[in-house]
Formats: sequence, structure tokens, C-alpha cells
Amino acid sequence: MSATERSEGLDNADLGFYALISKWGFPKTYRGKIMLVAFLGTPAPLLGAALYLLLGSSVGLGAALRILALLVVVTLVGTAATLLALGALLAPVRLTSSALKRYLDDGTKPDLPLGFSDEVAS
Repeated sequence: MSATERSEGLDNADLGFYALISKWGFPKTYRGKIMLVAFLGTPAPLLGAALYLLLGSSVGLGAALRILALLVVVTLVGTAATLLALGALLAPVRLTSSALKRYLDDGTKPDLPLGFSDEVAS
């Protein structure tokens, strides 16, 4: 069964934003797309606001650059921790996707995540 045949019954109405990000070609992974949105939505505006406030303050340029460097480092550490957490949280999605692909390719009965109270195994 081809990918086109597999998706014929899929309602793509809710995939507009995902399709837009996918057209960019970067990031290529699902986890990367989620991380990009998380970064652009939270740390990037905060860093921009901090830069604006530092440049408009009476703090000298050297002190402002040190503060900004610290904020960037802390943001990158937080971003790395978020990426690791997202990878762990996306494990059920990856497992379900793999199980579905095996089922479609060779009819192997899916072994899906069970025992959770949210969308993962409801």
C-alpha cells in the first residue's frame, strides 16, 4: 500500500500548521518541529525583551553583554533539557507510529502503549 493510498482517508484539515512547518524542510524530525515552536514561543521573546531592557538601561555595555551572555547560556541549557524531555514524552507517538507502519507493511499486530489516562492509551 502506498503512502498516498494510506492517507486517502485521512482528514488533513487539522494539519495546516504542521504542513506549513514541514514545507520549510527544517527541522526534519517531529521532535525538532515541536522544539522549534517551543523555542520560538517562549525563550526567543524573553531574550528579545531582555536585550531591549538591557540596551535601554543605565547599565554599561560590558555589564549588559555579560548579563545577556548569561541569559543565552541559561536559555540554551533549558532548551537542551526541554529537548530531552520532549523526546521522552514523544516516545509513545514514535512507538505507535512504528507499530502502525509494521501493521500496514506486513500485517504485524500492533503492540500499542497501554495503561495511561491521556490520549497515549485511552
